[in-house]
Amino acid sequence: MDQLIFYKNTFINKEIAFILNIPYQYTDTLERNDPEKKLFVSEKKDQKKLEKMNYKASIDFYTIDNLYDYLEQFSRKYETHNRTEFYRDLESINMIPNYLLSLPEMLIKVLYSKPKDIECTILEREANIDIYGNVWGCCPTWISKSFGNVFYEDDFYNNYYARMVKLSSINKTFCFCNLNMCKYFERDYKKLSTKDIQLNSLEVPEQLTLSIDRTCNLRCNSCRREFYRPSEEEKQESLLISNILKEKGWLNKSCLLIGGQGEAFFSPTYLKILKDDEIFGKTIKIMSNGILFTKEMWNLLERKYKEIYVAISIDAASKETYLKLRHGNFDILMKNLEMLGELRKQGKIVSYQFNYVIQKDNIHEVLDFIHLAKRLHVDILQFTKLNDWSTTSKEEYNENSLLDGDCLSYELYTLLQDPLFQDEMVNIESFDTYMKNSNKKYKNGEANE
Repeated sequence: MDQLIFYKNTFINKEIAFILNIPYQYTDTLERNDPEKKLFVSEKKDQKKLEKMNYKASIDFYTIDNLYDYLEQFSRKYETHNRTEFYRDLESINMIPNYLLSLPEMLIKVLYSKPKDIECTILEREANIDIYGNVWGCCPTWISKSFGNVFYEDDFYNNYYARMVKLSSINKTFCFCNLNMCKYFERDYKKLSTKDIQLNSLEVPEQLTLSIDRTCNLRCNSCRREFYRPSEEEKQESLLISNILKEKGWLNKSCLLIGGQGEAFFSPTYLKILKDDEIFGKTIKIMSNGILFTKEMWNLLERKYKEIYVAISIDAASKETYLKLRHGNFDILMKNLEMLGELRKQGKIVSYQFNYVIQKDNIHEVLDFIHLAKRLHVDILQFTKLNDWSTTSKEEYNENSLLDGDCLSYELYTLLQDPLFQDEMVNIESFDTYMKNSNKKYKNGEANE
């Protein structure tokens, strides 16, 4: 199907054209067109008009049901799960986990779900590759349907699945997003024109997050309790993923974000990418624990990239707390942080960010940490809650998290009232919902110190 000519400009026309990735136009009148072109009637055929125009074969016409049939055949051929029955009513579809949805079910869900009042274009602009080669439009924690897999298909960014997920952002249904977990959608993101996106979908993501290697030099309490060293098979798979992305040009054309899952300067795969002279670009974002972020590593980045963003995860303001929570050398860390701070002061780093997971064992150092960040010329100080990655028992997590159900503990609630948290460099968005609930609870005199 090279082109669709729509009869009447109904609300789904552009959306269908976007899914099929073909040129779009519409007409208010049914006229005989070039026989090579196909007419797509958006909801159903206007049989009376067709008879008047003496159309002999129905092959010239497509209804929404024809498209469902086509996608259903495609699903039965390529889906790996064992479902035998597909649904065409939204109520039934909404009861199925997103990762099990067939293509026609995805289409129905994305077309007919209720739009949300959310401004976010991450799904349309970014991609996140995990250790299994799955391609996601956002962090897999916040999206429940992947675009595809680099190992199993050549087009893993603009295939049917990918375009369905992207369309859920374009038409603002966000029906594949875990909105109760997402911490980004409330931000004021650059809004792209829906028309531009529908007619000119990106060939490669603007930002590519690599989460393809879990190798790390630390064993932070909030992440993992043991040092992680990948097997030889895992090493080869992560290298293969990077080679596939390199061959497609993604590692040069996209803004790279390196450091998801593992440590950017310890992972063999990430280091190979950073040291490869054939891989370079305009922008790179590094997520690191900072221990191995030496002047030598900085020189490596500066040689290949014009814009460098740095985010360091620390979780402490003292040697004792750092050793307890991250089991690393605080003196080496501070030396590297001061070097990076000086580079930020000189304008060589575009943005310098510190990350801090607030928990029971470091809440007493939060204010000191803000002062430390100011001294080191940090732009953004990101405070987040402790996530449950099943590294401890549920009881231990509840004790360490400083959360009380959907509220903050009274200790954390009172801390976040400090005027230092009003500083424009400080970001506590991950606590927004908890703060709203806590305001109601503690202002009603329910504090239990």
